[in-house]
Amino acid sequence: MCDDSFKDGTRNIFSLGILSAVVAAAQGGTRPDPHMKAVLDELAGLGPKPIESLSPSEARKQPTPADAVQALLRKRGISTGPGEMLAQHMKKAGLR
Repeated sequence: MCDDSFKDGTRNIFSLGILSAVVAAAQGGTRPDPHMKAVLDELAGLGPKPIESLSPSEARKQPTPADAVQALLRKRGISTGPGEMLAQHMKKAGLR
């Protein structure tokens, strides 16, 4: 399910940020904001299996929060390609 669209490490940082939010919510009882809830709901819909029941190679193939974000963006008609996203930001900033 993972792709290489963030080869510069951005994907890993993003995933760690999402993971941190998930852990904080689980440990502190904090409720996720509506955006995070949408990501968590989408992730659940991707059907991840409990990683403790999988081999390491199977666990690596499971959907991640980044996959859920990508799916949400596609559902909303928002480009997920890095070049297309840059073009959208440039257009909004009046640079294109």
